[in-house]
Amino acid sequence: MHGIDIICILYMQKRMEKLDWNDLQTFLAIAEEGSLSAAARKLMLTQPTLGRRLKAMEAKAGARLLEAVPRGFVLTSLGESVLGHARTMHEAMTSVERTIEGRDQRLEGLVRVTTVEVLAHYLLLPAIQSLQEKHPGLVVELVPATRSFSLTGREADIAVRLLPFEGNMLVTRKIGKLDHHLFAASSQQVVRPHISDWPAESPLITVLQDQEHLPQVQWFYRHFAAPQFVLRTNDRILQAEATALGMGIACLPHLIERKVPNIARVHADADPVTLPIYMGVHHDMRNMPRVRVVMDAIIAACAKA
Repeated sequence: MHGIDIICILYMQKRMEKLDWNDLQTFLAIAEEGSLSAAARKLMLTQPTLGRRLKAMEAKAGARLLEAVPRGFVLTSLGESVLGHARTMHEAMTSVERTIEGRDQRLEGLVRVTTVEVLAHYLLLPAIQSLQEKHPGLVVELVPATRSFSLTGREADIAVRLLPFEGNMLVTRKIGKLDHHLFAASSQQVVRPHISDWPAESPLITVLQDQEHLPQVQWFYRHFAAPQFVLRTNDRILQAEATALGMGIACLPHLIERKVPNIARVHADADPVTLPIYMGVHHDMRNMPRVRVVMDAIIAACAKA
């Protein structure tokens, strides 16, 4: 590396230190996501707001760190040079926030929880309702999402997932299980109560191809020699509603059976597929009272279900 390059990087590092927390989040989100729209979703902002932040940030920095290309944004050579420094600053700031908030003893304030849509609707929402009655100052921000939000990066305080967590700074535990069964409209199930009553070319309501590798989906497909796919969606609630309309047969979590009217379980010879439910929290946040009380409510809801 030439001497002039080193001087330039050191200069930019000093300029980066003058950027505020919002500037740092803006730069990292766009750099890591590659587009304004994806970065805006990550930061829960509108795209125009994030665009204004980007312009203000680069004006403050005195240089362009990101370059617009047809598919989004890429780092300039200068942006690449300061990216590691920005990440170090971001990690230090989030560590400070976790330490401070982890010592907050109030049973009020915001707790952000992320999970898949079925658990959000039929497991966590009832738990949050009863919790809020006891602690009206507590606000739970419930984020159903297919992607995994980062606990280390403070995208969420608590995560409930169907896959194990990775990360040395996380405290995780298995809190329950989610069985999957075959379902059809109640009127169809009366006529065809067992899977053997259904033809090999039965109409199936299933997932998009990106989720066909899941064990419950593979188990579902093994029951039909020549299935006819009539609807594909990764939204299990939409699948359940389509099943209730009589569009076809679906493989759904058992929680849906008691919540969605006009569907009934189709009995199968093979045992249902069971997925473990995991809960994770960053170790700096696990003893914060408001986080702890939400975790306890989720654990109790899983035990009850």
